[in-house]
Amino acid sequence: MSKGYISASLSKDKKHVIVWLRDGKDRIVERHHAPYYFYAPSNKGTHKTIDGYKVKRVDFDDRYDFYETKQYLNEQGIPTFESDIPPEIKILLDKYYDLPPPELNITFLDIEVDYNPEIGFAAVENPYAPINSVALYHKWLDKYVLIAVPPDKKLLKNKKQIIERINNVVELPKTKIEFVFVENERELLLELLCEINESDVLCGWNSSLFDIPYIGKRLELLGKKYFKLLSFPEGQPPQWEEMPLGRNKNITVPVLRLDGRINADYLHLFKKFEEHERQSYKLEAIADEFFPDLPKIKYEGTLAELYRKDFPHFIRYNIRDTEILRHLEDRLGYVQLANVLYHLSCGVYDNIAGTLKLAEYAVVNYCHHVLDNLIVPDSKPPTTEASIQGALVLEPKTGMHEWIGSIDINSLYPHVIMSLNISPETLIGQFDQHDAVNLINEQSDKSLTLTFENKPLVAKEYR
Repeated sequence: MSKGYISASLSKDKKHVIVWLRDGKDRIVERHHAPYYFYAPSNKGTHKTIDGYKVKRVDFDDRYDFYETKQYLNEQGIPTFESDIPPEIKILLDKYYDLPPPELNITFLDIEVDYNPEIGFAAVENPYAPINSVALYHKWLDKYVLIAVPPDKKLLKNKKQIIERINNVVELPKTKIEFVFVENERELLLELLCEINESDVLCGWNSSLFDIPYIGKRLELLGKKYFKLLSFPEGQPPQWEEMPLGRNKNITVPVLRLDGRINADYLHLFKKFEEHERQSYKLEAIADEFFPDLPKIKYEGTLAELYRKDFPHFIRYNIRDTEILRHLEDRLGYVQLANVLYHLSCGVYDNIAGTLKLAEYAVVNYCHHVLDNLIVPDSKPPTTEASIQGALVLEPKTGMHEWIGSIDINSLYPHVIMSLNISPETLIGQFDQHDAVNLINEQSDKSLTLTFENKPLVAKEYR
């Protein structure tokens, strides 16, 4: 199996690019000197731009000289080329082009958190409650793992009995499943870190906004040496960032950026790759749509009450979410699709969230490797802050026009029209007039009424 990269990032001192690769069962780390260079116009240049101008490559020992020189040239009106490509992407474009994507070690996970009714539900902004259970499915091992803290320590001695009672709720998956019961959250988190040691991808449903950052907050309480293990070794510790919540940029939520290891969110992938929107994006609704025979586990009262009153039922509920995620990936393959897409352009997983970066890197790849190393210009920022609403609208020609038809839907992409079966020629209706066909053949001016889905549509001069 050819090795392919998992991810790449800049070292803390900004002097090296670290690339993590997957070669079958082995994870490999490669280090490269961070390339700080750009191209500038020169009559003696040995490179050409896509417009045919001569440019020369200018290299720098550190990023400070790089940025100072770039700023000076731009202030003088001298353009720079490929100065806006990050060092880690330059390494991927140069050294890892045309490599097949690796078989990533994917782990689906779901955590359950305790609850105090006097405080309310725990959140990343207020992570007061301990994690009392986490379910994982290691795709490359085809194995489930359940790590939980029983509400009563006496239950630690009755592991076999608990497993038997779990099967009484809903039969456990046929796949191998390992149960690990521990005394407290500290032991749970340490077991979790051991379980994800070989995981290239951590993926859950809405996990980028809850599961992963909440785990991070609870690990911070154990100490920095444990918190940094969420990232791959050799990389930087996880970094906290503020992300806008939806379209309102004034409201932000804390998210955790991992280094090397991929923090994937199946909810985001589902929204990006699915052709049409859903009324609800709760995992329960998606499970009902795709797997009616694999619904979310039902329970009465609150989840905190279930944890204390019926621990086996609580555990079975936790495992079911990872079952659903496992089957969604088996059916839809969106994690693997994202893996292929960012490798095609020599980008990183985070570029999947948008579309422009991967398109830009694909253009650079084409110019470098297909068009004999042509150099591309820096991206130009927009000259106006105004947004464009809708499509380009042209001024109509005034006057009376015949035989005019109009259709206005949110998306006119052909595959959307086909998938929703909304192309106009697929509409079937019934004329109220018995002689409608004759009137149409005679090109009559008489108004006809077409009933479609019990809604009359009046068509004047219908022919």
